[in-house]
Amino acid sequence: MAEPPKQPPPFVAFGPPDEFGMPTEIMFEGVHAEPERQANRELFHTELEFVQGLANPFYLWYLARYGYMEDPTFLNYLKYLKYWQEKEYAQFVLYPYSLQILNLLENAEFRKQLKERNTIDFLQLQMFEHWRTWRAKARPPVLPDEPPVPSGTSGTPA
Repeated sequence: MAEPPKQPPPFVAFGPPDEFGMPTEIMFEGVHAEPERQANRELFHTELEFVQGLANPFYLWYLARYGYMEDPTFLNYLKYLKYWQEKEYAQFVLYPYSLQILNLLENAEFRKQLKERNTIDFLQLQMFEHWRTWRAKARPPVLPDEPPVPSGTSGTPA
């Protein structure tokens, strides 16, 4: 029997990004011992990378084809990762699709369909179309003051 999900790592305040663009921890004297702090940071980055990997349809296909989607331990791990949907953690996720996929992975039929290449192609197309058009939906296009002049004309009335 698989063990129940563990608790998420303790949340720490984050400051401005470091030279790699990752947030720096704001720690107060004596709050964490250095080894514990480093372990929490590594866990945070590892889990963030895994959650964001769920936005890759071909990674999902790999996990499904090699039986991870049927492993009770792995399914418990996915339940544990739901804490990334909380605002204080979700702000670090660069690919919001990954959080939606995390929800969809609760559905056994969806996990089963991930073994099919057609499903993966459909997911990839949906993600691409969202990426391609999301700004167009957010604001209307800026129109020029004057209509464009057809090529081959001087632009002045005859």
